[in-house]
Amino acid sequence: MDAGNLLMKSCIDFELAVILISHGAQIDRLALAVADVLLGWIKWQDKSTPSTFPFPHLILRWSPTESSIVQLIINYLKDYFRQNSRPGLHIVVALFLAAALYYNYTFHFKQQVLDHYWGTWLEVPCYFLFFAIPYFGTLLLAVRGTEDEKCLRNKEFWLVSLAMVLALTINRSSLHMPGVIVGWFDLSQAEAYYWRRCLNNVMRILVLVGSTTIFRQIWHRELPDLYGLRFKNFHWKPYLILLGIMVPPVIWASFQPAFLKTYPLYRPGVLEIQNNWPAVFTYGFHEICYALRFIGVELFFRGFLVLGMVKYLGRSVLLPMVVLYAFWHFGKPFPEALGSVFGSYILGIIALRSRSINGGILIHMGIALLMNLVAFFQLQMK
Repeated sequence: MDAGNLLMKSCIDFELAVILISHGAQIDRLALAVADVLLGWIKWQDKSTPSTFPFPHLILRWSPTESSIVQLIINYLKDYFRQNSRPGLHIVVALFLAAALYYNYTFHFKQQVLDHYWGTWLEVPCYFLFFAIPYFGTLLLAVRGTEDEKCLRNKEFWLVSLAMVLALTINRSSLHMPGVIVGWFDLSQAEAYYWRRCLNNVMRILVLVGSTTIFRQIWHRELPDLYGLRFKNFHWKPYLILLGIMVPPVIWASFQPAFLKTYPLYRPGVLEIQNNWPAVFTYGFHEICYALRFIGVELFFRGFLVLGMVKYLGRSVLLPMVVLYAFWHFGKPFPEALGSVFGSYILGIIALRSRSINGGILIHMGIALLMNLVAFFQLQMK
């Protein structure tokens, strides 16, 4: 197995592992088997590598264009690691992240310290520092001794980056608004809970998409699109196939009790009974709001923080985004926060090389909806 296929196998194995670990499941041969099927599939479709596909019942129509797109993604990863081999920096950042993850999930820093200031005047400055310190700390390490260090003398860079941290802080503080809006109406407890969940997702979309749109208009008008959000010449089939590979392990995980304790994120019940509303409609609307939030997440982190900030940070652009994205996940379960480090690193490389975030949106959105959907059907069958 060459380096590219080994890298792809490792990425897929890790993605599968994160999903299964997140729900208390043990990793078994299923993840490895699915990854091996994908790699054998890609190799078999590559006419330059004569071989016999070992799983003939899984043969699908895979055009040369789709095969080349997968190979192109592999090449993105190989080229990036070849051109940005800085083991010392990666070790230091990894140790910093490990220490931060350990401290947060051992002493519950975010829940017991940061959230203690929820709704007070200290909320905004505390969250501003919570996002600023890891981002700028990692940035200083990444640019030290490189030509990218000149960004520290660039006034525009400081304006843009400080505005970015402020936008994330506003995004966090905007979670107050759904409760305020719902309070304007005479709603039952079940109705208030439902609309608050939907509005939480809508507020995140508005803040993240709105802030990146403003940033582009002020500082990055030279870009041909909104930080990689474009649909012309986008090859979506390879990403759908990768999502298809995820279906069997997610279905298997859905039979585990720990999975159903978390998913689906919205569970039809009292609201539907009180108002005689079909569960499929309330669930479906919630999922639309939930799915759209990933456009904002990818646009902000892989779009603006990579394709926008590369103008100032050059090859040092990736690690600050990865660390900030991990801190942004500190309220999530530990396996999800850990998985965000590797996922954002890989999606960041793909965005940087392809100049597109569409694939990341499709993968991110697809896996999230799939996990909710299989859990929803499990509950409906009980």
